[in-house]
Amino acid sequence: MKNGFIVNLVCLIFLATLTACTPTKKTDQPQTEVVQVKTAPLTEHVFRKEIRVQGTVQPVDNATISARVAGTIDQLDVEEGSVVKKGDVLFRTDSLNMQNRVEMAQKDLQVAKDTFVTAQMDVNIGETNKEQTRRDFERARDLFSSNTVSKNYYEKAEVAWNNSQANMNKLTAVMRYMEARVEQQKAALSIAEKNLKDSIITAPYDGVITEKHMEMGEFANIGVPVLKMENQNALELSCLISAIHYDAITSQTIAAISLDGKTICRHPVTYCAPSIDPLSRTFEVKVQLPPDTSLISGSLCDVALVLDERKGLGLPTNAVLPRKGGESIVFAAENGKAKQILVTSGFTTDGFTEILNVKDLGADEFVITGQYFLNDGTPISVIEKQ
Repeated sequence: MKNGFIVNLVCLIFLATLTACTPTKKTDQPQTEVVQVKTAPLTEHVFRKEIRVQGTVQPVDNATISARVAGTIDQLDVEEGSVVKKGDVLFRTDSLNMQNRVEMAQKDLQVAKDTFVTAQMDVNIGETNKEQTRRDFERARDLFSSNTVSKNYYEKAEVAWNNSQANMNKLTAVMRYMEARVEQQKAALSIAEKNLKDSIITAPYDGVITEKHMEMGEFANIGVPVLKMENQNALELSCLISAIHYDAITSQTIAAISLDGKTICRHPVTYCAPSIDPLSRTFEVKVQLPPDTSLISGSLCDVALVLDERKGLGLPTNAVLPRKGGESIVFAAENGKAKQILVTSGFTTDGFTEILNVKDLGADEFVITGQYFLNDGTPISVIEKQ
């Protein structure tokens, strides 16, 4: 009896120990964490389809100035940075020699004119002599026919008449030659005057000297650069566009030009290259800048060529999340939970993406902060509405 009691007591102690060591099974599931989000409604914006490139500001007028007449530079009054007006003298080449040639040509022309006048006078005298010998010959012929004068007298009159005709032809030829000499000297004078004019190089337009390659006293050959200048009051922006956009760019295309994030101006395209470069597969587009622009030649600017522009409703671009297959979604706030909605996106401009299927959304507020932590049905807490 006593032994049975001890056995039962040991069994009870064992069962109590086993029960105490067995973990209690929990039935409560952990609750899903609530995500704090910010929301905003669809807002209206101007959306644009754009081609974004970079372009360089350059002068419309950019000239390399060289000598038109080879010679020593005997006047050069400009330096790099000099501001010049149209018609200002930039430099001269061998101008003293050119001036001397003009003066010599003027004198040669005057001599030719005087000689021509003398030849004209000789022709007039010869014409008078010719007329006199003609009358003498006709009288001698009549007298010889009536046997009034001898044959010798008649023949002398005939010879005098023939000689006067020959002399007249000679004098006329000399006069014509001297007339041609006058024209020749006129041409020589014109050439000398042109060379003198070409030896004086003037500014083709208002501008600034940007480069100086020679100094006074150096010999300048025709076509060798002496100066470079540009008109900084007339600037344009040049950029290269991929050939795939060639058909999309027209004279109606607007270019939005900005520098360091600040919009400078919006102007239409003023030039589109007539062909595509076969090596780079690009074509050049130019936009003339307004006269009051703050840009200077050589500036590198951001250019947005606007291919299409329209008003529409949109959300911040980071609120529109891409999914596989090219689809996009947004999350709407609905009854304390995130609701995933499939959207059709349009243009993206200035940090906002256009939503095209607005009527299909069925919501007013959309998550714009915290969306990366959401799935469809995730509990949310809206901490701010914009």
